[in-house]
Amino acid sequence: MSAEKIHATGLRIAQHLKDELESGVAFKTRSFYGEAFTLALLSRYELLNDELRQKLYDLIKAKDKTDPEYHWEFVNYALLDYRNRSRDTAFDDLIFPLKFKGTSCMNWSLLRFATKAKAKEVKAEEILEIKKKLKVLQQPSGLILDDKGVRSFQYHAFSTCLLFELSKSCRDDDFSKAFKKGVEFIRHFIFPNGETLHIGRGQHQSFGQGCLLSLLSFAFIETKNVELLAEAELIHKYLLRFEKSPGQFPLVMSEEAQ
Repeated sequence: MSAEKIHATGLRIAQHLKDELESGVAFKTRSFYGEAFTLALLSRYELLNDELRQKLYDLIKAKDKTDPEYHWEFVNYALLDYRNRSRDTAFDDLIFPLKFKGTSCMNWSLLRFATKAKAKEVKAEEILEIKKKLKVLQQPSGLILDDKGVRSFQYHAFSTCLLFELSKSCRDDDFSKAFKKGVEFIRHFIFPNGETLHIGRGQHQSFGQGCLLSLLSFAFIETKNVELLAEAELIHKYLLRFEKSPGQFPLVMSEEAQ
């Protein structure tokens, strides 16, 4: 039942975004990569039609690519996710040749590597480079620092999710072991009510909550450990407490923010 409930939550989010796009309300405020991820999400839930596809293409194309803060890694990752699943090459001019912002922290580095893996442009020396960085920043406890001395449970969760993907796309045991260590670390910090992201940058954010839910789900799929399933259900229930209307969640999830 847990997978069905999580799927239903994702569907509500996708439907909300679809409705917003059709009404012309969506993305009227600052968005770094929301349009690209919306494209991938609507496609996954089979809610993408030709009109919405064109609208999202136009929105992404219109972004200022000369802005030094343009989030190439995130946008390209989402567009490649859509391309690889749908086989639609209509967005290729927005993807290739691959460009990157180059932010050096761990979550961006892993995302950059995962994007290259999706594009099948990973080089052997890049695999060694990301493993070297991971060896430095993943602590013996399993915590993945986002940079030296920088602890963030949100970005630990995001990086751990990316390690699962890399363990599959690269078929690499080192990434798999790092993923398992990351999962075991964060499990120790789940409060009885499901709250977890209480350390470092990005505290209490829905972005991190989604990553946390994903990594626990991935770990359950791998191990069939029912304790992981129970923890995923707890995280999902905590997330649902902040659903304002069907499919609409705030960035920051805390009692004070409500």
